[in-house]
Amino acid sequence: MAGAVALLIPILSGVSAIALSGLMIGAFITQMTVFDGENAATPVIFLALLAVVAWVRRHRTAEFVALARRRT
Repeated sequence: MAGAVALLIPILSGVSAIALSGLMIGAFITQMTVFDGENAATPVIFLALLAVVAWVRRHRTAEFVALARRRT
């Protein structure tokens, strides 16, 4: 839920999309191994959409990383 909310915050949207993409990779692997591939397309579809969001918001991700480095 926190990842979905972070998608709505402009500075966090790219980072959130990357993190949720990792989650979708795990969901795909789980679908393939535990559930014998049943509904395996669902995490792949979400992964594709999140990859688009991460690509479009890559400049915001760079801003976020620069901001985080300044604070440490």
